[in-house]
Amino acid sequence: MAPAYCPACGRAQVADARFCSNCGQSFEAAPTAPAAAVDHQAMAQNMLYWQRLEWKLRAGRLLGLAAGILAWWFVVGPAMAGNPIGTFGAFFVLAFLGIWIGGQLVLQAIAKPRQ
Repeated sequence: MAPAYCPACGRAQVADARFCSNCGQSFEAAPTAPAAAVDHQAMAQNMLYWQRLEWKLRAGRLLGLAAGILAWWFVVGPAMAGNPIGTFGAFFVLAFLGIWIGGQLVLQAIAKPRQ
């Protein structure tokens, strides 16, 4: 049975035409692909992997944020006591760096070795 649309360009087939009027593709030689079977178990395992990765990243980023805030509290904050803009700037920079470094450490810890 010939397809209703051209597999090459997508134009609708005209009546009992053997070739596409747009691109010349043969309707009779069109390959028919079997429907792909869905592997639900593999999909569930893949989803579980990404959910676990997401939670590991969240935990690592929160720990990094805590480390950045502690670094600001004990090291940078007292040194910049008279400069409120510098104090807030240093707080946000250290918090951002803590989040970024925490995420990077988690990704490096779970990375699979390349073969």
